[in-house]
Amino acid sequence: QYWYGKDCETGETLLTYVHPATPWKIMKDQTWFQRDFSEIHLEVEIAKPFFEQAETLASRVPINAFRHFDEPKDSVGSILSLGDVETYFTLATKARRSLYCADSIDVEDSIEVFVSGQVVRSFDIVHSYRIADSKCVRESRDCLNSFFIFDCRDCESCFFSWNQRHKKFLWENEQLSEGEWRRRFQTLELQRRS
Repeated sequence: QYWYGKDCETGETLLTYVHPATPWKIMKDQTWFQRDFSEIHLEVEIAKPFFEQAETLASRVPINAFRHFDEPKDSVGSILSLGDVETYFTLATKARRSLYCADSIDVEDSIEVFVSGQVVRSFDIVHSYRIADSKCVRESRDCLNSFFIFDCRDCESCFFSWNQRHKKFLWENEQLSEGEWRRRFQTLELQRRS
């Protein structure tokens, strides 16, 4: 989740993962990494509980607002960026021209990709790798031009199929000819939920 917060030094409004109701102060990453916070300290009191003292210290030392590993470029709402370029609301990703992605690497021109890698021109991909031109893919690898598949490997042009290996032109796990598969696919209206 993202919230608006204010940089504790400049007052600039930032999109951050730090909830504004917490006592934690935030600061832009670039400024945070250039600062030495050793002057902020707390004397240890043996008679007081440890976590109470840790909470007090945490409220005094600012937190870096984005936690980027590699600064994103031309991106909005990127947190824990691994080098995002032209992304929108991504979390712990390395993506290009993508939006609403999290915990994913090497994502391009895609939307809603989660815990996945090497995904291009795809939508709604979860825990899958090396996916291209596909929609609604779960637990799959090395698939392209496929829709609504689960646990498939090395599959191409499959629709509503599951637990398949090295297949092409499947429709609900039924083997079709390329022509029949394309004819059926053209009758679908994927833009409609029904």
